Amino acid sequence: MTEKARVAALKAYGILDTEPEPGFDAIARLASRLFNAPYAMVSLADAERQWFKAKIGLDAPQAARDLAFCRHALDLPPGEVLLIEDTALDARFADNPLVHGPSSMRFYAGALISDAQGVNLGTVCVIDTKPRSRPSDDQIQGLRDLARLAMAELERRVAQAKLDEERRLSQMAESLAAAGRWRFDADTQAMTWSEGAVALLGEAVRGRSAAEVVAALQLSQREALEGLAREALQNGAAFEHEISYVRDGEQRVAVVRATRELGPDGKTLGLTGVIQDVTDRHQVLRGLRRARERYQLLTDNMADVVTRVRFDGASNYISPAVEALLGYRPEDMAGRTALDFVFPADLALVQDAFARLSAGEEVITVQHRARHRDGHPVWVKSRMRLVRDASGAPSEVVTVIRDIAERRALEARLRASELRAREVIDNAYEAIITVDHEGRVLDWNRMAERVFGWAAQETVGRPLVDFIVPERYAQARTQGLRSFLETRQGEVADQRLELIALRKDGEEFPIEVAVSAAETPEGWRYTALLRDITDRKAQTEAFENAFNHAAVGMAQVDLEGRYERVNKAFCDITGYSEPEALGLDFQSITHPEDLGGDLERLDQLRSGEADSFVVDKRYIRKDGQVVWVSLSVSVVRAEDGRRATSSHKCRTRPRVSWRRWRWSVRQKACPASPRSSPPPATPPRPPIKPSRSSWPI
Repeated sequence: MTEKARVAALKAYGILDTEPEPGFDAIARLASRLFNAPYAMVSLADAERQWFKAKIGLDAPQAARDLAFCRHALDLPPGEVLLIEDTALDARFADNPLVHGPSSMRFYAGALISDAQGVNLGTVCVIDTKPRSRPSDDQIQGLRDLARLAMAELERRVAQAKLDEERRLSQMAESLAAAGRWRFDADTQAMTWSEGAVALLGEAVRGRSAAEVVAALQLSQREALEGLAREALQNGAAFEHEISYVRDGEQRVAVVRATRELGPDGKTLGLTGVIQDVTDRHQVLRGLRRARERYQLLTDNMADVVTRVRFDGASNYISPAVEALLGYRPEDMAGRTALDFVFPADLALVQDAFARLSAGEEVITVQHRARHRDGHPVWVKSRMRLVRDASGAPSEVVTVIRDIAERRALEARLRASELRAREVIDNAYEAIITVDHEGRVLDWNRMAERVFGWAAQETVGRPLVDFIVPERYAQARTQGLRSFLETRQGEVADQRLELIALRKDGEEFPIEVAVSAAETPEGWRYTALLRDITDRKAQTEAFENAFNHAAVGMAQVDLEGRYERVNKAFCDITGYSEPEALGLDFQSITHPEDLGGDLERLDQLRSGEADSFVVDKRYIRKDGQVVWVSLSVSVVRAEDGRRATSSHKCRTRPRVSWRRWRWSVRQKACPASPRSSPPPATPPRPPIKPSRSSWPI
C-alpha cells in the first residue's frame, strides 16, 4: 500500500486533532504501568507528523515524523512490535536529537495499531530515558493487546458515530418524510408510537390498543393488514403494506412496514415498524403518470424523432417517427446501439458529442448524417440534452432528431445563388457599392475599383462620402445620405440621378446613380449602382450639336407619331416654326395617299418586325405646297431595351418633284396602334426589309 493510501485510511477514522478521550488515556496509563516507563503514548502517524491521541510524561501534542521512532515501526508487518534496547547504539538514530538531547530517550518499545485490512495507523509505545534489556514475552504480548484495544477503540468511535448519525437521520427522516415508528406488544395488545407517528396520525392513536387505532383511523384493507400482522407474529415474515386512513376528515395514504421482535429466549415479543404518509407522493405519481401519458402522446405523434439513449448506447425509447425518417420501426432497432444508425463518416462527430455530455455538458446540437434502412445517408440535426440521475450523475441523453435534408438543399442552393450573385457583382459593367445604415462601405466590386481608382481594401469600413464626393458637395451629400439612410426616402430613392463624383486621383467626372434598400438581420443595407457617363455625356453633346446644326431635317417622334424635337432644317422643309411643329404629328402633314403606307410601317416598327426603313413620301407644307422627301427611319431603344421614340432625318432633293427624308426612332413602351387610315391610292410599294445595321448602340 502506498503512503498516500495509508494516510487516507487513517484520516477516514476522523481521529486526528480530537480532544482526549478516557478510553485512549486508559490505554496509555496501562502501557506506562506495564513497563514502569516514564513515557507512554497512543501515537498516530500522519503524513508529516506523529500525533498523540493519549500521552503520559509528555506535554507536546505532536512531534515531527522525521524524528519519531514509530515511523520505523510502520514498515513492519501488521501487529508487530518494534524494540530498541538502546537507541544510542542504533545507526538509524545516530543524529536524532531525541536520543542525544536533554530528553535522552534511550529505550523504545512500540506495538503497531493495525486495522482489519492490515493498514498500520500508529503505535502504542513506551519510552525510557535509560537503555533496557529485552522485555519479557508477557510484557511484549501485553503491549500488543493494548494496541489491539486502541484499534478496537477506534472502531468503536466509528460505530458510535454511525449510530449517532443514524439516530439523527432517523429523527430527521421522521420529520421530513412524514413518518414515525411504532411497536405492538403481543401480550398486552398495546400500541406505542413515536412522536413522529403521533404527529402523522393524530392524538387519537396515543394510548390506544391496536383494535381501537384501526377503528379511530377508519383504516381501509383492515382484514389484509391483520392477516399480514398474524403471519409476521407466527412465522417472522416481515411485511410492507399500503393503507388508506382518515385524518381530520381527509382521506390519506400511508405505507406500513413491520418486522417481528424476538426476546433473548427466541420468544415472540411483538412487532416493530414504521408508518409513512405517502399522500403527497401518490399525488405526484398520479401527476407524473398523466404527464408521461401526455409526453407519450406528443412524442408518438410529432414529426421529429425523440430518443432516450443510455451512455452504453442502448435506447430506452424511440418515437414512431423514426420509421418515416430512416425506414425502421422502433421495434426493428431493439438490441442495437444508437451509433449503429449513424453514417460512418460522421461517427466520430456523434461520439465526441456523447463524450462531452457524459463529462457534464448539458446541451449539444450537431448536424450529421444518419443511415437509412436502404443504406443512403439522411441529413439530420440532433439536439442532445443530458439527463442526470437522483445523485446528479449523467444517466442518459434525450435527443430530438429533425430531418434537415430539404433545408440543407435550400442552403446549398442559397450558397450557390449567393456565389452567382457575387460573381455577377464582381464582373458587372457597373460600379456596385453597398453601405450599412451608417453609410460605411461593406462591399466594393471590381468595376468600382476601376471607376474610382480605390481598391476594395482601402474603402471597406470607411464612410462613402469621404472619398467619392467632391469637397464642395460633401456637406450636402452627407446630409442627403443621412436623411435617406434614416427615412429610406429622398432625392436618390427609386430613381436615377446624375451626380458629380471624385476619383482617387482628384479627377471629377459625371456618374449616374440608382440606389436600392433592403432590410437584413444585421440592419438596413443600401446598394448603389453607379455608371461613369463621361463618354455618354460627350456623345450626347455631340449629338445635340449635330442635331441642331445638321443640313438635313431631323425630328424625334414618339410611337404615336407626335413630334418631340425638330431642328431648323426640318422647319425649313415643312414651313412650320419649331413651336408649331411640336404641336403636330406626322399624320397631319403626310399626304393622304402616303398615310396608309406610313401607318403600316409604323406598326412594323412597334411590333418589332422592322427596326428601320427608308421611303420616299410626300409632306404637305404649311403653305399647302406638296414636297417630296426621302425619309429614313430607325428604331432607337431605351436603356431597358424597349422601343421608345423615333428620330426622323429628312432632306429635299434638287429636283422639284423629289424631297428626301431620314427618320430615326427611339422607344418607350409600345402604345396602342394609332388611328387607321384608308389604303393609299398610289400603286403598292415593294415590302420593307428591316435594316439591322441601323440598330442603335
